[in-house]
Amino acid sequence: MSIFFKTMAIAAAAICAGSSASAATITYTDANRGPVYLQRFNPLLGTLQSVSFDNRYSVTTSFAFNGMPGSPAPVVRILGTIGDPGFGRVTVDEFVQSSFSAPNQISMNIVKTATPTFITGLDTYIGSGSYALGFYSLTAPGYAPTASGGSFSNVSVTYTYLAGVGAVPEPATWAMMLTGFGMVAGATRYRRRKATIAPG
Repeated sequence: MSIFFKTMAIAAAAICAGSSASAATITYTDANRGPVYLQRFNPLLGTLQSVSFDNRYSVTTSFAFNGMPGSPAPVVRILGTIGDPGFGRVTVDEFVQSSFSAPNQISMNIVKTATPTFITGLDTYIGSGSYALGFYSLTAPGYAPTASGGSFSNVSVTYTYLAGVGAVPEPATWAMMLTGFGMVAGATRYRRRKATIAPG
């Protein structure tokens, strides 16, 4: 194989050694009181591999209290769920100290964190628009529910995807390419010079 073709092979190898598309992540974070609207994954960024949520739900719920006036606020057993299956739902079964929010109404604050990861059904999270978070369903045996203070979530979402952008050579790759082209030029010049001074 001549020097010219060897040099061309080196240059071609340098070009093929460019960076390939690899797994990348995008993190979207929101922390708004009330329903949190989470932006969906943009399919133009690549192929979605998984979606992970870290949701801190904080719910203030109230119940009617028919106890004797002046009696202390009771400890109440709270049952139910906070959150939504699509973003992480947490089961609640605990005793909580209530406080008076009105003469005949008690309330309590429940804080739970859900950290689910989904790797199937990812089409649900692709497209334009957004989702509304902050669903919950809590009961207290023996107490009738009244107007509630609502719920909110501190949400951190990580999208893991395979980048859809074409490979871009790194600086080291560009250096190898330039070196290869220089070798090609040098070899060509050397062959021309040698042909010029050769005896007839």
